[in-house]
Amino acid sequence: MTGDTPASVANTPLPDSVVRAAIHWQLRLETASDSQLVRRQILSWCRRAPENALAWQQLGTLQQELSASLDALGQPELALPVLQRAGTDLQRRRTLKLLAATLMLAGPAGYTVHQHSPWRSDFTTGTGERRTLELADGSRVMLNTNSALDVAFDTDWRQLTLHQGEVMVDTLGATSDPRPLRLSCDFGHCQTRGSRFVVRQHEHHAQVGVEQGRLQLLGMGGRGQEAGAGESWRLDHQGISRTVDGALEPAAWTRGMLVVDDIRLAEFAAELARYRHGYLGVDQQVANLRLSGVFQLDDPDALLADLPLVLPIEVRSRTRWWTTLTART
Repeated sequence: MTGDTPASVANTPLPDSVVRAAIHWQLRLETASDSQLVRRQILSWCRRAPENALAWQQLGTLQQELSASLDALGQPELALPVLQRAGTDLQRRRTLKLLAATLMLAGPAGYTVHQHSPWRSDFTTGTGERRTLELADGSRVMLNTNSALDVAFDTDWRQLTLHQGEVMVDTLGATSDPRPLRLSCDFGHCQTRGSRFVVRQHEHHAQVGVEQGRLQLLGMGGRGQEAGAGESWRLDHQGISRTVDGALEPAAWTRGMLVVDDIRLAEFAAELARYRHGYLGVDQQVANLRLSGVFQLDDPDALLADLPLVLPIEVRSRTRWWTTLTART
């Protein structure tokens, strides 16, 4: 679906089932290891019906209230009153009540999702945010947009756990520490004493790129693989495999840039969507246009505004939450 939501739909109360579905998509997006894939699935759902698109757009305005309300779910008896107070009109109160019911009826599984949500991690970033940390051993860590990381050092290990998103780890300034540093994700482990590397967790795999030094990769089946500088590797349920460089430079985000080489516009938009709030869609007429270049990530909307200078497209923003790239008319 592209364009505005029809006025007749916008003024009609949304069915509970649609609001519930939007809430489920929001929760899945917040806990996904591959937010890009989930965003594509949400786009497909929005295109099925105007009511779906409207529900998703309205839910976007509740981001801060949802975050505060989810924190209260650690005490279930307090959750519903908090959610009720968070709304300022009937539609918003109704949506928040449905959120409470959805999570509470989920039982233990629902609380498991909450316990592993990014809000419970040691270090997190929001949409479009990058965060640099210096750890107790002198290592440097940088988190990319929508990422969550736990840190746990003990006498034997310097343990990092990436729950979602993307991280750059630089241990070159902490090589005197005798403890191995291990970064774990859903698909395996990366172990080192002195290197700089980037890990991005997707829904079905993790991508590892080594910039300096050497890294020991451990797959889910226990297989080990040594990775050297300049190499890229994939960890998934099947094991470990070498990958070749694609259209996207993996570590460019650490310098605040999006560097692409002959990438499809649809893939470019999906990557850029990670750094901005709201929906960013691409019309099928222009989805296969290709572009190369170096783009600054600090102002995604300004980046979008400049795209018509290099491609025959238009950027149509119906609201602050809904932008579509279409063919130039």
